[in-house]
Formats: sequence, C-alpha cells, structure tokens
Amino acid sequence: AMNKNYLPNRVLSVVSEGADIKAQSKIISIAEGKVAIRKKTTAYVCTMGKCELPTTDVAKFIQQLNKK
Repeated sequence: AMNKNYLPNRVLSVVSEGADIKAQSKIISIAEGKVAIRKKTTAYVCTMGKCELPTTDVAKFIQQLNKK
C-alpha cells in the first residue's frame, strides 16, 4: 500500500518490538512506548508530536496518512 502513495514531508519507520524499538526510540523519540496490538503489525500515525489511535487495519492506516 505504501508504494502507491506519494507522501512528501513524511517519515515512515518500521520496527519490531523489543530491542529494535528501544534502539529506534533513541533516534525517533516518538517511537518510545509503541507496541503491536494483539501481536499484529500496528501503525501509529503521528503529526507534530500527537499520534492518531493505533490501527492494525490497512485501510484505516491509509486514511490516517492521507489526512491533511
């Protein structure tokens, strides 16, 4: 889904739980404390330090990304 959308001025970060998220949190502080929901791939869309509710639904994720 991501390769079909042009998203200027956006950062997409993909991490696993555990050591990966701890290491990434040192670089991207907003990643701290983010976890998978029911062990599924989970998207957190954040803007200006505020995050939307996390989602495991691809359509909802795309909708959140496309908000202006």
